[in-house]
Amino acid sequence: MGSNPLITEAKSEVMKLLWRKEPLSADEIIMKLTHQMHWFDQTIRMFLNRLHKKEAIRFEKPGRNYLYYPLVTHDEYLKTGNRCFLDRFY
Repeated sequence: MGSNPLITEAKSEVMKLLWRKEPLSADEIIMKLTHQMHWFDQTIRMFLNRLHKKEAIRFEKPGRNYLYYPLVTHDEYLKTGNRCFLDRFY
């Protein structure tokens, strides 16, 4: 992947789960974030779709469930975040 996508703080909650353990099913992600963040399933599904469109995650569908994997490492995320922070202030 050439450039790292900008991942908002809210969407980074999805990424944090995937960086800790991959793959995770959509249901696992929704269950954890509904509990941790008190978000609605629809919000979490929207974040998954947006992260996929930004090429930050990928999925496989080996059966009835979608399994998600990160395409951006935690280090790449931190570098992109730091670069955007510096661009705003300098």
